[in-house]
Formats: sequence, structure tokens, C-alpha cells
Amino acid sequence: MTKRTSRSGRRTTALILLAFLVLASAIVWRKSVGFSEGQRLRQLAERRTELVSKRTRLEGEIRSDLTLRKLGAVVEKRLGLKVPADSQIILLRRARADSLP
Repeated sequence: MTKRTSRSGRRTTALILLAFLVLASAIVWRKSVGFSEGQRLRQLAERRTELVSKRTRLEGEIRSDLTLRKLGAVVEKRLGLKVPADSQIILLRRARADSLP
């Protein structure tokens, strides 16, 4: 009877050790996946910060390039247009909505 008990005890011990090994392996795998995902999230956050700053810089450049002085110079240079004299400008008044037929 002692042999049977000892074999059964060895099997139980082996199964417990195997279960512990599987559980420990699963925990290590989960932590390594979490670590790599954390690195990926940090990289994405850095990339997002870079893109936001680039967007802000580009919006500032667009605003500064759209000022009337710069825009006027570009139009005169590229399209050959000139700023009209005051005598050449005709201001049109908008008709009121209630006076339309």
C-alpha cells in the first residue's frame, strides 16, 4: 500500500508542479505582452505630440502667409495682378431681402 500511495503522491506533486509551471509561464507571457503594449502606447503618444506640434506650427505659417501684405505680393508676382486705384473700385450695395420682387 505504501508504494501505491507514494506513486499517487508523486503524480499529485508532478501535476501541481506542472500546473504551477503553466501558471507562471502564463503570467510571464501576460507581463511581456503588457510591457510591449506599453512601449507601443508610449511611442504613439510621442508621435501624437509631435504631430500636434507640427500642426500648430503649420497653422501659424498658414496664418502668417495669408496676411494681406504677403498675399498681395504673391498675387502680384505669380498672377501679374495689380492693386487697383481707388477710382477703379466700385462698391455695390446689397439689395434688402424685403425689397426684392
